[in-house]
Amino acid sequence: MLLEPKECIDLSIENLPRGAEVFYDLRHQALFDLLVEMRERNELIDPISVRQYLLDRNQLEAIGGMPYIAGLMNCVPSAANAQYYLDIVREKYMLRSLIHACTRTISSVYEHQGEVDTILSDAERLILSIGSGFQSDADPDIKSLVQMAITEFESAHGNQGKIRGLETGFGKFDRVTGGLRAGQMIVIAARPSVGKTSLAMNIAEHVAVDRNQPVGVFSLEMTGAELIYRMACSRARIDSERARDGELQERDFSTLATATQQIAKAPLFICEKSGLSIMQLSARARRMHKRHKLKLLVIDYLQLMQGKGSRYEQITEISMGVKTLAKELGIPVIILSQLSREVEKEDREPRLSDLRESGAIEQDADMVLFLHPHKSKDGTMLDPQPVKGILPKHRGGRVGFFPLEFFRSITRFESAWTAPEEPK
Repeated sequence: MLLEPKECIDLSIENLPRGAEVFYDLRHQALFDLLVEMRERNELIDPISVRQYLLDRNQLEAIGGMPYIAGLMNCVPSAANAQYYLDIVREKYMLRSLIHACTRTISSVYEHQGEVDTILSDAERLILSIGSGFQSDADPDIKSLVQMAITEFESAHGNQGKIRGLETGFGKFDRVTGGLRAGQMIVIAARPSVGKTSLAMNIAEHVAVDRNQPVGVFSLEMTGAELIYRMACSRARIDSERARDGELQERDFSTLATATQQIAKAPLFICEKSGLSIMQLSARARRMHKRHKLKLLVIDYLQLMQGKGSRYEQITEISMGVKTLAKELGIPVIILSQLSREVEKEDREPRLSDLRESGAIEQDADMVLFLHPHKSKDGTMLDPQPVKGILPKHRGGRVGFFPLEFFRSITRFESAWTAPEEPK
């Protein structure tokens, strides 16, 4: 940097995004900050100007005076190997950071402060963050961007009429959205008892059982046994209440046996621990994904997760964490959410502003799907229940609505041929 200021300082800024902290020697940290500051001000950089800057800041003697600076300039034959020297500095910094992360984890383990899941998540975060600041962020050239666009055109043409994302089992929804895409955060929102969990588990069942693709489910409200019980009844098309009351017929046991066998063979993985923070859930999801190579993750539901600060701050943190998790794992993540009571009070279709407790959900989500039930004239729930699936947000795609029917007794959604009448 002292030999070839313009080229080498710019190269150093680009390759060392963490700045002066990558240097072990405090004298080198001070020199690095000084040279970067002089470069930003477009000032002349040579031994004399550097000496004057250090004198003005009363740092010259602390650094070692001019003999030390002159000695630095004689340490390398030329500035031609600057990139090689940068790699050495970066490598040593990463090794020191790894030592720090391991030492901190060992200390946490011995002190045993907090839950084990929290310690594991903190250790994962520390280690993953070491290299995150040094990932290549060079801007792609225009030719490579054009080639990517051409590849996308060719792929779309070759798969004309086919669903390119992960199919949900609901035809019109898949045709409009193209299926669920990697890295997407999909929010399914409704008021209580409308069928959010049922729809999410219908999608999970289609992907895991019918398509044999690994699916992870975080059930913060229901136990895993309850979910599988409902899924078995849904798949066998048996009234779950009748099954619970022991009113099954002989023919029902045959269909239930077939359904349970199919579910048992499916790559479906359920975590039923309640009260998780976004940090704890992310740590468990990363391990689940590493072990099973998930294609879809379902979280039921957002408002049951824990966080710090006000409820608004908690929901904001959770929403951002889920979106980050989807991008990190490279899979679609479905998260369920409650809607505000205003929808019922005003007897209207839900809007994005009705997403409960935070605007961050609306902002972070790539896709939002509302479930709006059609009630009878006396206000009672029907079975099957006509439900309007409303897609008010779809980042980079079309929006619209999807007529559905919710068979409440078997907790199953199916596509409807016609839309329900609009409620008054």
